[in-house]
Amino acid sequence: MKKLAPRPYLLFVMVLPLLSCADDNVRTDGPAPTMHDVKVRYTGAKLSGLGAYVNAGCNKEDGSGTATNMNSDIADASVQGTIRSYKVPTSKDYYVTLAFKQVKAGTRAPRGAYLKADILVDDVLRKSIQIDNTTAPGAQYVLDQATVQHDEW
Repeated sequence: MKKLAPRPYLLFVMVLPLLSCADDNVRTDGPAPTMHDVKVRYTGAKLSGLGAYVNAGCNKEDGSGTATNMNSDIADASVQGTIRSYKVPTSKDYYVTLAFKQVKAGTRAPRGAYLKADILVDDVLRKSIQIDNTTAPGAQYVLDQATVQHDEW
């Protein structure tokens, strides 16, 4: 019986599929961004007389407090809007504060009243916050805050 000599191309064909999987775990989308587009969508209803308030921003470059992107008292009975997009460095925290300044300790907002905000980072929803008639007032009035921490980008 004639012995077949090994063929080098046959070995190459057998190894080729293994080589094609070698780069499966390599990231090709580049380095993580150092700046993020941040915007806040907010909505609310039955807000008349509640002292509705939206505040959004991030900590200042020098670390001495906050740089505000929006600070607005809402006088309308209902509201819907978007705080324009801001470039925020990954080293910063970004926050949104909602309040009913006229709903004092010991009282509640009327049923159906609400103020809601969504924090979107690079057009992806990262945090949501809502105050309504189930939100208990703090020491002064109804207040709540949501923050995207610098290590959550």
